[in-house]
Amino acid sequence: MNIGDILKDQYEQGHAILDGVLADIDAALVNQQTEPGTLGSIGSIYAHMVFTEDGIMSAAQGKTAMYESAGWDKRIGIQTPGLRQTAEWAEGVTLDLPLFKDYAKEVFAATEKYVASLSGDDLEREMTGVGGRQVKLAMMIGTVGTIHIAEHTGEIAAIKGMHGLKGLPF
Repeated sequence: MNIGDILKDQYEQGHAILDGVLADIDAALVNQQTEPGTLGSIGSIYAHMVFTEDGIMSAAQGKTAMYESAGWDKRIGIQTPGLRQTAEWAEGVTLDLPLFKDYAKEVFAATEKYVASLSGDDLEREMTGVGGRQVKLAMMIGTVGTIHIAEHTGEIAAIKGMHGLKGLPF
């Protein structure tokens, strides 16, 4: 097994667990602000996750994010916050979950295809990371990407639990 296969498996598992967590969320809960606390809505967390993955994976390939290049910006109507989510941005997010899931499916499929193509040498290449500093592709894709999915999926599962729903799908 090569590194691309390992990364693809990690992303596929993370995406599948996220899909399972989102499976029973209705339109009201997806946009409900979590009180008390500082977490955004499930919708804002999910949007941040997908926008970030789209941005990182597109930048790693020298491409414009699918959000813009595939016209999702016009269909979704939510301004991407870039890699940094703010409380103000999160409060303004109203997510059409079925539509946004269609965008996420495209992003996730593109991610899985891209990471499957990577070799160890590819992962040594540097790219611009958060804050404008140069980081190895391995750090952005292998660490930031997979950890980002896991941590925010956990947040969404916890919010579901606060509302009496089963958090994780297993």
